[in-house]
Amino acid sequence: MKLSRIRIIVLALVVVAAVCAFSVRLMRFQITDGAAYRKQAAKSTVASISIAAPRGEILDRYGNVLATNTVSYSMILEYTTFSSSKTGDMNSKIIKITDIMTACSQQWTDTLPVSGAAPYAFTSKTSGDVATLRKQLVQLKLITSAEKDSVTADKVVELLKKRYKVASSYNAQQARTIIGVRYSMETAGFNLTSPYTFATSVSIDCVNRVMERSIPGIEVSQSYTRTYPDGTIAPHVIGNVGKMSDAQYKKYKSKGYSLNEVIGQSGLESVMQDQLRGTSGTETITINSTGTITGKEVTTAAKPGNNIVTTIDANLQSVLQNSLANTIAQVRSEAGGDTSLGSQCKAGAAVVLNIKTGEILAMATCPTYDNNTFYSNYSNILHQDGSPLNNRAVMAYRPGSSYKPCVAVSALMNGVVTKDETIACNGEYLKYAPSYIGKDDGSYGSISIIRAIGVSSNVFFDTLGDRLNIKGETLLEQTAKALGLGQPTGIELSESTGVVSGPTEKKAKGGIWYPADAVQSAIGQLDNLYTPLQLANYVGAVCNGGKRMELHLVKEVKSYDNSKTVSAKSAKVASDLKIPSDVVDTVKQGMLHVTEGDGTAGTVFSDYSLPVGGKTGTAEVTYKIGSDTVKGFGGAFVCFAPYNDPQIAVAVVIENCHWGSQAAPVAKTALNYLYLNNPDYSSLTLPSTATGSLIK
Repeated sequence: MKLSRIRIIVLALVVVAAVCAFSVRLMRFQITDGAAYRKQAAKSTVASISIAAPRGEILDRYGNVLATNTVSYSMILEYTTFSSSKTGDMNSKIIKITDIMTACSQQWTDTLPVSGAAPYAFTSKTSGDVATLRKQLVQLKLITSAEKDSVTADKVVELLKKRYKVASSYNAQQARTIIGVRYSMETAGFNLTSPYTFATSVSIDCVNRVMERSIPGIEVSQSYTRTYPDGTIAPHVIGNVGKMSDAQYKKYKSKGYSLNEVIGQSGLESVMQDQLRGTSGTETITINSTGTITGKEVTTAAKPGNNIVTTIDANLQSVLQNSLANTIAQVRSEAGGDTSLGSQCKAGAAVVLNIKTGEILAMATCPTYDNNTFYSNYSNILHQDGSPLNNRAVMAYRPGSSYKPCVAVSALMNGVVTKDETIACNGEYLKYAPSYIGKDDGSYGSISIIRAIGVSSNVFFDTLGDRLNIKGETLLEQTAKALGLGQPTGIELSESTGVVSGPTEKKAKGGIWYPADAVQSAIGQLDNLYTPLQLANYVGAVCNGGKRMELHLVKEVKSYDNSKTVSAKSAKVASDLKIPSDVVDTVKQGMLHVTEGDGTAGTVFSDYSLPVGGKTGTAEVTYKIGSDTVKGFGGAFVCFAPYNDPQIAVAVVIENCHWGSQAAPVAKTALNYLYLNNPDYSSLTLPSTATGSLIK
């Protein structure tokens, strides 16, 4: 009995102790630490949000800015609040925002490739956008795979109105606005950790109007818009940026890119994307149990991208572009409506190289466009006469007689002609008549190779082409390739590799190489096709004694504040033909004759104080005028300067002109810019009007 009482007492004490312990703990939860625990219970930490980094700038060789960022305002939709039914219907919020934006004349993102009003039609710039839409509709189970290719734009609108529960109270325009925004949000992956950029480059006035309405889920953030101080300067070289396509996202996803990111779409903006992009920062957000954001913290600051210092001289680029456009206009004007004289001349290209380093100082193409209005004016650019989107500096053209210095090098090096040998050039070359008859503009009598280059005698070079072919069918094409013709130049951008006319190329296509082919090839006709870059580079290689430099547009990569050099491009020899000095001197003398006296460009360079070696080229071509095929000519001019110590090579190609000499004024203008005020032609330091301090 006594033992039983003891057990009861012990049990009672245990119960009392437990009650006391729970009471103390409860007091701690509710009173002592109550505030902290209530705060903790009311919030939750979620995944981080990416913060975009400023894109690196693109600069010319002297630090002048070619592409930069303008700080602007973006309207951001925050997922938890904007999509919550507690804060109102999403569609009604979209209409409220877009009404304000419309009143402010501001655009918003709408990637739905359907016209804005009935009858609806697909309106994307590329068929890929429509294909993406159809694929998306199948994935959303709005249509079947069998219906994918036949679904109409009207049907798409009806399907999306149902998906996004667009009430009948909205008119047709409002309904189209809603589904456009909702579709854009959905395809962009709008979710808790991926806010949606509703609009970019929003004016501060419009920002204030939207914020005054206190629409839940809308935030304003500073963003960076790519701008070009002068969008007309080298747009084909600089390139442009834009949102990623689905195909691009597959490529960049593994690098940590989000679907909403803007990337380089062409030019150096695309090629140097990884350097320009920088590193995104992170921001951690916390929300309470009702879905309201209670705090934000930047946990990792964004790191700006690197700057790209190009080899381009922006001032020279501008001079070259203007001269090219003016020269083309002059050729067309002087033609007097005659197609054979150049009335259809509308396009061309020009490049200027430093032959010692392979740096591209300027690379112009005409017609061109303004990078700042590229997207807003895309349709006009796309359909404009002359195809402004084509980067003609990397397109291949028939060189005509601008190829003859290459033939001269090959003939002299292979011993089929000497400097002093003369060949009778009395107007026609008849060895392979009637299948081929070579003709000169007149009878030159017996002339040497120096004069033959100067007056551009076809008969002389027909003879050299025949001799080279007899000694070895591939001798000339070997020389051409060693000098960089028909070969990649090393430039960072995509380029045509061109074609070296010869037995290798002819037989590869299943053809037969005839002796008459060699003769025609030697005057730059037949299958010869070379880019302006290759033409300038081969002339530089001849002047360098056979050393052909690898061409490049990127000089350096620097940190965003220009305080650190990340990488630098050094001069690189791509190949070396090892041309004997006497051969180099002979060819140079011939090219000097071109710009003097009765040389084919003598009139252009008469009384010119700077000695220049050059070569004109007039190639026979065919082109279209409407549905008609017309025979005409393409003009080319290549040169080097100064004559005694070559530093610069220039190549100009003009489509559908009449003479190669018509391209020479463009090169002369470039040389005027570089050397007019610099009498010390022996200096290897390029003269400039540098305004920056990056490059010494």
